[in-house]
Amino acid sequence: MTWWIWVAAAVVLVAAGYAVVALPRQRERKARLRTAWAAAQAALERAAISRDAASGEHPEAEQLLARATALAAEGGGPGAAETVREQARHADKLWQEAARG
Repeated sequence: MTWWIWVAAAVVLVAAGYAVVALPRQRERKARLRTAWAAAQAALERAAISRDAASGEHPEAEQLLARATALAAEGGGPGAAETVREQARHADKLWQEAARG
């Protein structure tokens, strides 16, 4: 009858070990995701400011920003956030170059 106690203790130890490893990894993954999306959102806002400041239209930059905005609305992981950030940065760069003449 005491073997049940040993089995229960082993289960508790395995569960505790899993929690010790899994929880910090999960927190780190969530923090990485929040950071990636924060950077993507900042890039989108910078691109929108550059668009508003630029005189005239730049179709390629408009298309890039529209694509980035649509992808941001869909959400996703860090890879999607990186794509949004890169597209928004490229659009921002195009508008800044257009503003300089």
